[in-house]
Amino acid sequence: MEFSTSGWINYAVGDRVAVLYLQDAQYPSGFKANIDTPGALWFGESVLTWVGGGFVIGGLYTKYLYKPQ
Repeated sequence: MEFSTSGWINYAVGDRVAVLYLQDAQYPSGFKANIDTPGALWFGESVLTWVGGGFVIGGLYTKYLYKPQ
């Protein structure tokens, strides 16, 4: 199993890990599994949350700077 999010998953080759998967799920590639760590489970959601929060803060700041006189 390979992960592109190497920053939040700290395992070495040969380590035993807990893997989460849906046994009866029908995925086009055959199966989808995740390592049972917060980094593997929540990386995408946390990045989207931070990016979305940045847009909200940026929008509010812009609205504050350019409010009508």
